Amino acid sequence: MKKRLIQITQPLLKRLGLRLLRDKDHQCLQQNQTLLTELVHQARQTNENAASAEGISFIIFSKDRALQLDGLLRSMLHHVTGAYSIHVLYCASNAAHAHAYGELTDGIQNTDRIQWTKEADFRKDLVHTLQGTQTASVCFLVDDIVFIRPMNLDALNRDAIHGGIVSLRLGSNITFCYTKQKTMHCPSLNPTKGQDGLLEFSWEDGSYDWAYPLSVDGHIFPTSEISVAAKLLDYRAPNTFERALQILTPLYQKRPGYCFKSPRMFNIPLNRVQNENDNISSEISAEDLLKRWNEGLTLDFETLSGIETQSVHKEVPVKFSTR
Repeated sequence: MKKRLIQITQPLLKRLGLRLLRDKDHQCLQQNQTLLTELVHQARQTNENAASAEGISFIIFSKDRALQLDGLLRSMLHHVTGAYSIHVLYCASNAAHAHAYGELTDGIQNTDRIQWTKEADFRKDLVHTLQGTQTASVCFLVDDIVFIRPMNLDALNRDAIHGGIVSLRLGSNITFCYTKQKTMHCPSLNPTKGQDGLLEFSWEDGSYDWAYPLSVDGHIFPTSEISVAAKLLDYRAPNTFERALQILTPLYQKRPGYCFKSPRMFNIPLNRVQNENDNISSEISAEDLLKRWNEGLTLDFETLSGIETQSVHKEVPVKFSTR
């Protein structure tokens, strides 16, 4: 009876410019409207009371990758200057990986700049972390990223950070999408006034990575907006968090994108440690890298400094050094 009623009703609704929605679609629409309403409200509050500190809070997601995380943190502390803090949200699937993270937290320098949270409930932990963030901007990273060029965050154009989306992973040479294994179109890159080396582009003119503003791999966002999204969206881990954020694509694609001529970081997909997405990667397992870590080794990030890549993810030979 329900199916027959739909068949009778749909032609009439179509003539009136209307259509029936499934319960799932209706719930998604309601969620979208609620989220956008909250974002507009938050933006007004932020403009009326701009009390957030300048600088950027980096939130790093890590699971069973102490060695790779060590490489990321050391490359950040080596290459990145200016006002920033680091918050690591990590998960260890067994005691061996938990022990490795313990060694990492004891051994890394500049620990006053780094805060650590052992994951209990990813969504709750992320919301809590964002609520405690004092800076106006936030940048998410995953643990198989490495910074490869110097970057002074204090020199970044304030208008670019607050009015657009700055990508630390894109650059004029990025023409291949690793995750899709496709060549991609690079939009026009135009010099930015008052910022040497920073280029402006339109997300709507690009494809694949150049049309993907809501990435958790090195894009800078307003903390106030992302905090609202994290609180209202449904997700359970980094991959589903990024997927849930895509509901905001129509809004964020309208904002200007910014990048450097050469990327400041890139992702080395040595392995896959999650089951949410069947991402492609090379075949160095987390257990192999844990063994290297237990032998006293870590990622030699300095051998990757200045590397030229054509994609934001790239399988490259890595070297290890004694930590």
